[in-house]
Amino acid sequence: MDGGLCIEIMGPEPLQMPDAVFQTPAAEPRDPAPSDLVRVVARGFPVRDLDDVPERLRTNLDWSPETVETFEDEGLRRARMTFAPGHSASLDLIEPTRWDTEEGLFLHNWGPGPYYIRLSTIDLDAKAADLDARGTRYQRISGLDSVDGDLLRIDPEDLDGALVEIVAHTPTRH
Repeated sequence: MDGGLCIEIMGPEPLQMPDAVFQTPAAEPRDPAPSDLVRVVARGFPVRDLDDVPERLRTNLDWSPETVETFEDEGLRRARMTFAPGHSASLDLIEPTRWDTEEGLFLHNWGPGPYYIRLSTIDLDAKAADLDARGTRYQRISGLDSVDGDLLRIDPEDLDGALVEIVAHTPTRH
């Protein structure tokens, strides 16, 4: 029904979110330090068939991707699923187009499922210095077409296997 995403749908009332969650534009951080994390901006979810899963979501949940893009050099296709509040994190459905990429190896070894969580920070260089000071291993990655600017990919071994990526914060869309 949902292409294997295991989507759970509920109204906002049980979550007891404050009205500010639905404020547009979203409130920006007050007096943040340069290395502060701001919010979750995306969750990555590899899928086997990027034509099938969004079609199931459209048919069964009336939910369609905002964009579907191919990144040849990175070996992937991505459907970006967004939500009504413009400051919500996106759900990035990723289909590897080559098996010799990190996404391809992940999908081959583990199957579809949660892959990365992408967070934003006030200043990427300050966050890199903060990670260095903490002894947290990471890789700075530049030149990806699928990302606006650089990203810091924290070594999953430092986070019990979780893949966390950090990008520079941009003001929320309206």
